[in-house]
Amino acid sequence: DACAFFKLNKFHFHLTDDQGFRFEMKQYPLLTEIGSKRRASEFSKDESVQEEYAHFYTKEELKEIVKYCHERYIEVIPEFDIPGHTTAVLAAYPELSCTGEKIETQTKGGIFPDILCVGNPDTEKLVHAVIDEMCEIFTDKYFHIGGDEAPKARWVKCTACHEKKDELNLRNFQELQGWFMNEVSAYLKTKGKTAVCWNDALKGDN
Repeated sequence: DACAFFKLNKFHFHLTDDQGFRFEMKQYPLLTEIGSKRRASEFSKDESVQEEYAHFYTKEELKEIVKYCHERYIEVIPEFDIPGHTTAVLAAYPELSCTGEKIETQTKGGIFPDILCVGNPDTEKLVHAVIDEMCEIFTDKYFHIGGDEAPKARWVKCTACHEKKDELNLRNFQELQGWFMNEVSAYLKTKGKTAVCWNDALKGDN
């Protein structure tokens, strides 16, 4: 209502991050069952809560939000942040990380080393599934795919990521991220969507 009053007509809905996956998923249910929970909230000394926080939006709730926005001439732009800020995804599906090790959803803000392994073909399957289900709810033109703050330390030590980089004849791992973001962008085009990303995603220049 406040956005409509001030004639702001874009709602950027950041639904996923290291601290929680907030979108109800059917194809990958652990994203909801595990990824939506964290054991504590430690965002500042004054706001440290040592108890579990668990929340996700159901699809019916999200449809209601989109309808409410559209009635006020506001577009809804969902964000599925990849390949970084995906600790909540990896807590649910650790096999999609470069190490495969068990990891917990983060309780603090920050930049974390574990990101999606883009050398693993199963990563693309999950990403496509999330996009498919989000596109059923979010019917506007734009779809945000993140791309920010994705440290490459795990990729540098990952055999699968090295093989993918070499297979594509890329010069470095920043270009590997560029390739990945372009692949996701191309998939979104098949859904009639235009990808939006953070500027970090463009550093590979490809």
